[in-house]
Amino acid sequence: MGEISELGRRLLTHTFESACGDVDGDGMTPFFIFRKEGGKDIVHGTMTINGSTMTCAYTRNDAALDAEDVARLFAILYLEVFMMHHYRKEVATIALRDSESGSTRSLHYAEDVWLEPEWRSPSGSR
Repeated sequence: MGEISELGRRLLTHTFESACGDVDGDGMTPFFIFRKEGGKDIVHGTMTINGSTMTCAYTRNDAALDAEDVARLFAILYLEVFMMHHYRKEVATIALRDSESGSTRSLHYAEDVWLEPEWRSPSGSR
């Protein structure tokens, strides 16, 4: 686990922010997660929806981040704060794919999106 995974929600939302660009003809929506101070991107990528699956291909611009950090930042800053859970009714699964390593981590929107230790599902799935 990286350092972001242990920070409280309030500190995350005061330190970082998320945004997205326009959807291209290919259906991909670019997204960015950055530090509010200085505006430096720490994660960027593209998001697509196919059926009930949201796929996010991301690149970490900050080597200190791990997959757990990216999942937490994406869920809280992009899905919750920026998009205000716009996708909650249509998306069941979120696949986060690290563009560099190719590894993919799946989240079940209804269970895991909050990503607070006390809110994680009992099965430990993330």
